[in-house]
Amino acid sequence: MDSESLKTMIKARDSLNIDFCKEEEYKKIYDSIQKYIHDNCNHDIIIDWVDTDFECSIQIKYCQKCFTTLSN
Repeated sequence: MDSESLKTMIKARDSLNIDFCKEEEYKKIYDSIQKYIHDNCNHDIIIDWVDTDFECSIQIKYCQKCFTTLSN
């Protein structure tokens, strides 16, 4: 896999703001890019903790290369 292609897809994903778009075609494009990144990145997993309130934290896993959040 060409690392430049992966970098380009990460930039494309980051430029799309899926939170505010309701159009199904837009979501399909975003999901397709996300799948490409997930399938082609040689993930370097980071395990971290995020505070949810003053007394509680949850564990998250993400790739430090493509910043994809992965399932726990």
